[in-house]
Amino acid sequence: MQQKRILTEPLPQDERHEETCEECGQAFSTAVDQPLKESIFRLMDRRLYRERMKFDEAWRNLCDLCLDKQQERQRREDIEFAAAAKREKREFNWPNICPVIYRESDPARLPADAVKNWARVVDWKYQERGLILIGPTGAGKTRLCYALLRRLYVEQGHSCKLFKCADFAHELLEIASEGYGAKLRPWLKAICEADVLFLDDFGKMRFSEKVATELFGIVEKRTANGLPIIISTNDTSDTLADRMGDMSAGPLIRRLREFNDTITLTNKPQT
Repeated sequence: MQQKRILTEPLPQDERHEETCEECGQAFSTAVDQPLKESIFRLMDRRLYRERMKFDEAWRNLCDLCLDKQQERQRREDIEFAAAAKREKREFNWPNICPVIYRESDPARLPADAVKNWARVVDWKYQERGLILIGPTGAGKTRLCYALLRRLYVEQGHSCKLFKCADFAHELLEIASEGYGAKLRPWLKAICEADVLFLDDFGKMRFSEKVATELFGIVEKRTANGLPIIISTNDTSDTLADRMGDMSAGPLIRRLREFNDTITLTNKPQT
C-alpha cells in the first residue's frame, strides 16, 4: 500500500516567501518549517489542523512587528469582550439578588438626609472600611445600600452576600440543625470570603447564643482579612447591646465601630 507522501518523501527544511506587510507596507520574508508541518499532521486531528491553518492564514501578510501589534490588539479585544459578557451576566442576575422595590430609586423622592448622603454612600470606594447606616424606618437606608451594591456587583464585579438579618438568623439555625461540617461550614466560609457582605435591618433578629457566636466570628474574620461589611440598622450601640444582652455584644459592637464608618440618617422629608 502506498504510504502518505508526508511521511515518506524528504521535504525541504524551509520554504521562503517574499511578502509585503499589509499593515505597514514593508517587505519581509516568511519561512514554513516543514518538519513542524509534519508534526502538526501527526499529532492533531483534521479539525484542529484546519483551525490552525485558518489562524495562520489571517496573519500571513503581516510582518513580525505588525503581527505582534495585531495580536496585542486582539488580546485586548478578547479581554474587553469577556469583561462585557461577564457584566451582562451580572446585570441579568441582579434581579435575583435585589428585591423588586429597591431595583429603582429616585433620589428626589428620598428623605432629605438620604439625598444629602447619596453620593457619599453610592460612590463609596471599595476598601477595608465598611459602612453602617443608622436611622429610623423610612430614612432610605436600604435604598442607598442597594444602589451602592448594584454598582459594586454589576459594574465592578465584586462578589456579594446579601441578607435580611432575620433571614440570616433563620437560615443559620436551619443549616446548623443539619450538621456543622456538612453544610454550615461551607455556608459560613462563603460569607466570610465574599468581597462584600450586606446585613440589612441589623439587630432585627433573635440573638440566640449560636447566632451571636457565629455572627461575631464572621465579623472578626472579615475585618481581619480586610473585607468590608455594609450594614443598615435602626439600632444605636446602646439599643443593639440591649437586644443582644451579654452575648458578644461588647466585642461585636467595638469591632463594628473600629472597622466601619457610620452615617446617621433621619426620615425628615425634603423641603
